[in-house]
Amino acid sequence: MTVALPPALLQVAHLTMAYGAHVALNDVTLEVRPGEVHAVLGEEGAGKTTLMKIIGGYIPAGDYRGEMTLAGQPLAPKSIKEGLQSRVALTPRLLAVFEHMSVADNVTMASSELQRRFSLSRGKANAQAAAVLRHWEIPIPLSAHVVELSPMQRRQLMIANALAIEPLLVVLDEPLAGMADGRSISGIMRLIRRMAERGIACLCLAGRPVDATLVADRISVLRDGEIVGSWPRADFDESALAAAMASQRAYDPDRAGRHADFGERAGLLGWFKGGGHRP
Repeated sequence: MTVALPPALLQVAHLTMAYGAHVALNDVTLEVRPGEVHAVLGEEGAGKTTLMKIIGGYIPAGDYRGEMTLAGQPLAPKSIKEGLQSRVALTPRLLAVFEHMSVADNVTMASSELQRRFSLSRGKANAQAAAVLRHWEIPIPLSAHVVELSPMQRRQLMIANALAIEPLLVVLDEPLAGMADGRSISGIMRLIRRMAERGIACLCLAGRPVDATLVADRISVLRDGEIVGSWPRADFDESALAAAMASQRAYDPDRAGRHADFGERAGLLGWFKGGGHRP
């Protein structure tokens, strides 16, 4: 008996984006269903970060061709704030927490921006952050000093910030990056699976087949800006995935520099203070 799949929450159709003569995305089409962890696997420069920027509004509508819908409604954010208002949350690869701020302020940063205040009162921030951490079973005490948090806890704190807006879709850029041991990897994987089990659509960007296969229900390979295949979990094969993602382009160090890590170039604080537009 075939089990009917739920309709797609995110639909990306014929997305095309170029930086001058360089085509970063070429006619990209994919879907992510509610409760699904869909990994987009590709080498550096394949177009993963550009895809994330477009979905989240860092690259504004009008700068690319193609269409997107979220929960059946057009998705065309012109800023990260508009993306947040559409209930799309981004978590960059860089462990971008703010050590001078409290745990509560790190958790509530995005949600307070949506409430048109860069910071909530201390009592409200603590109450909201405590509720998010408790609901998602993230064992970080509000009294913890952010500077002392482990890489796993920093990643969890970034994801908690995304979850505080009650998102429909979370886009995670290499969420296992910087996780140096099995305990850390398992901690992040459990949180992502918990998100999916509670109905959130998760789009995970990955640069290594092993990272994609650990966490995903489905993997789409992005190579040189194009989707070249999609595999369900039952058909995962790391060797086949590695072969599919191998670039056919000559390496260009100047191009690689232009498409540096999203987190390093943007920074969460800059998104919110600047309204979420690209620099």
